Amino acid sequence: MGSEIPQLHVFFFPFMAHGHMIPTVDMAKLSGTRGVKTSIITTPANAPLGLEAGLPEGCENVDATKNGDATKSMEMTIKIFKATAMLQEPLDRAAPKRMPVLDGTSFFCLSTSACMAMYEPHKQVSSDSELFVVSDLPGDIKLRRNQLPDFMISNEETDFTKLLKDSIKAELKSISVVVNSFYELEPAFADYYSNVLGRQAWHIGPFSLCNRNLEDKASRGKQASLDETECLK
Repeated sequence: MGSEIPQLHVFFFPFMAHGHMIPTVDMAKLSGTRGVKTSIITTPANAPLGLEAGLPEGCENVDATKNGDATKSMEMTIKIFKATAMLQEPLDRAAPKRMPVLDGTSFFCLSTSACMAMYEPHKQVSSDSELFVVSDLPGDIKLRRNQLPDFMISNEETDFTKLLKDSIKAELKSISVVVNSFYELEPAFADYYSNVLGRQAWHIGPFSLCNRNLEDKASRGKQASLDETECLK
């Protein structure tokens, strides 16, 4: 008798926010349907990790930080980032090899963000409303400075911008990227990301299609601002 092939065991560690946790859980479910053993790593309520980062008891994801006060919410969100960073050492011990990173957006977003960081075309215009072309991208992609997130256009270094930059550096060190998209949706940007930017990427989306029941789809996460029957009209 030949030796048995060990079952592939994949660990998923989502960032602590519904917008990240839901697609990660979907990908774990999708992997499970292909015979892969899956485990999702998360933190229990009132864990010491959160208290060390300055989080109140029971506050362990970004949605729990929103209390109506924008300043306090941002402060708590930064603490969520810090708490997540504190998990690096135990995760490195659990998985010493470089791990793929999940990106829940698209190849278009990944490619645009990379080109914005490399070429900084927003610094070549004189006003926030002036259009500029995102250099090197396929097509003629134009943006305005007032469409960009604050951390991208601000020269001020804050705890939040530092944490974002650290997360980008960590992503670049990962072995590959798993993208919640499919090739036929954006072939030009999928090719650009892999062939021009040189990143190994796997497009295995849309993850949400693993949920076949309409009620399951509608009840995931927080209350949607749209009725589920209106989304695709």
